[in-house]
Amino acid sequence: MVVAHYTTGASGIAWTSPVWATAAVIAGIAINGRKIVEWMPVVTRWVWRAGHEQLTYRRRIIRPRPVGTLSLPGDAAALREWNDPESGAVMIHDPNALTLTAVVAVSHPAFALLDPDEQHPRVVGWGRVLAGACLSDAHQRTRIGQIEDAAATAEYEARAWVRSRNEEHA
Repeated sequence: MVVAHYTTGASGIAWTSPVWATAAVIAGIAINGRKIVEWMPVVTRWVWRAGHEQLTYRRRIIRPRPVGTLSLPGDAAALREWNDPESGAVMIHDPNALTLTAVVAVSHPAFALLDPDEQHPRVVGWGRVLAGACLSDAHQRTRIGQIEDAAATAEYEARAWVRSRNEEHA
């Protein structure tokens, strides 16, 4: 548009208006939440596939994958996912390796700020949970991994506690 204006004036803008008006429409109008320019590669690919009669799958999908079955290749295809909505735990069962891997988030909003007399029963209780998992006869081997974010959490909790105390006394 700028080049047309400087080279031929207003008539150049009029002659090039179909080009830049079409570009503005393509870039500005949305269809189903996407701009037309974002739909162009999708539509182009579909038109190419339709022209080459490649709109059907090689194998018909007869039924959906069962709930809890992961779509993985090779030996990992046997993995099954179990989700416990009550506790929020997620478990992965591997029948080939005879393992059950569980991921559970355990947290306390202000554990670092508790008195040692209050911390001790909580630590003992968590130790009993871990010991119970290790003593089960059903498990041939038990591995427990732990990821902690105690330093950042404790610092954040301490600052929040100081802020709340300052707000109470203000």
